[in-house]
Amino acid sequence: ALEVGASTLAIACPYCMVNFEDSVLSVDKSDIIEVKDIAELVLESI
Repeated sequence: ALEVGASTLAIACPYCMVNFEDSVLSVDKSDIIEVKDIAELVLESI
């Protein structure tokens, strides 16, 4: 995600969500990359 300049990771799996959130925090990139469930993205779009 960092290499391609993505600002949001869309996740559909609750287990993966926790892992990606932890990963983003561990590399100290929480100000650059936002981890969201796909349901959040759908809600934001309506």
